[in-house]
Amino acid sequence: MKLQLFKKQNKIKLPSTRKKEYQLKWWHKLLFLSPIIVIALIFKGNEWYESYMLNNYKDSTWAVLTNVKLSGVKDVFDIENVAFEYNVGGKIYSSTISVPVNHKYVIGDLDLPLYVGQRYRLYFATKKADICKIDLTKPDTATIKKYINDVAFVIQKLLNNISTFNAQCISEKIFNNFSYDGLAYIIFYDEYLVENLKHNSSTFSSFWAKSQVKNIINDCLKQK
Repeated sequence: MKLQLFKKQNKIKLPSTRKKEYQLKWWHKLLFLSPIIVIALIFKGNEWYESYMLNNYKDSTWAVLTNVKLSGVKDVFDIENVAFEYNVGGKIYSSTISVPVNHKYVIGDLDLPLYVGQRYRLYFATKKADICKIDLTKPDTATIKKYINDVAFVIQKLLNNISTFNAQCISEKIFNNFSYDGLAYIIFYDEYLVENLKHNSSTFSSFWAKSQVKNIINDCLKQK
């Protein structure tokens, strides 16, 4: 009888003990995860909020680059090296972003150098216009024309000082056929491989030797 009573008592107590152990472990895990959750909210919460605002209350305008530096805009330790301004409802807003650099240039999303005064499409939240995102793949017409003019200047040097008219013709046709990638090959025609893996002196030579590029050059040189 005593042995049976002992077993019954143990059967009653054991589940209760396991439940308490389980609850203790669950609370320990919660206490352990709480700081991680708080840190994630601190670092990501604002990003999530801005993403929500831009996705649900988005409008667009043009932003002008006001500062472009190899180091930080505010100081050398600042990672954000490009500053821009934009106008919404007559009010000027400003912001900064971090853009990759090499030894000489700040290189945007089109693999082309960025310069002060260029304009790019910018999206902002209509309910909070200081929340914004600049799109460095969408320059305005004046910025595109300036890139084409810069490439025409390089082409003049590459082809023994041909006329400005012929160089402009080649540059425009290269842009029409190869887009921004074609312009980048020529702008970085003498760049070191270690400074620019995609557009450098080696990749330029291959690009310049393309039959399509040679045909463009020949067609434009025939024009007067």
